[in-house]
Amino acid sequence: RRIAQRACMWAWRQRWAILRVMMDCGSVTVTATTGDDGNPDLLVNLDKNKLEDAKQAVGKFLCALNVYKATADVERGRAMYISATSVDGQYLQWREIVLSRKQPRKDFVQPVTQVQNGEAAVVIKQHEGSADGMIQSFVDRYGASNPDMEGLLQFL
Repeated sequence: RRIAQRACMWAWRQRWAILRVMMDCGSVTVTATTGDDGNPDLLVNLDKNKLEDAKQAVGKFLCALNVYKATADVERGRAMYISATSVDGQYLQWREIVLSRKQPRKDFVQPVTQVQNGEAAVVIKQHEGSADGMIQSFVDRYGASNPDMEGLLQFL
């Protein structure tokens, strides 16, 4: 679990650094607003006319970071990374807004295809993206009376 938390934090920092670079070059603006439910919200705008500027800024940032990594310049690389990923001032308020609106991750459940009543017609059965939907999909796919069900469940 701790490794998963670190990986999540690493991915979050990478996305945050890229957003900051895009905000610094003026292609992205973030505005604090009030949502339809009356709670604080953030509005992120990407200026399509400045998309090329954003591409160049992100490319320059990643290139510089890669040069520091390739030349083993730990001090300058770490300083650049920390400055790009630091969250302070206004950004802390934005972080609180984002965390207050966080939703649980949705599960992807593949649909099940079945031949209907021995006919040539194939039916696609969708399931909800939840643990219950995942179990129902599994039962629909392999059958509840399948003698290998116990082995399949232990395999999972």
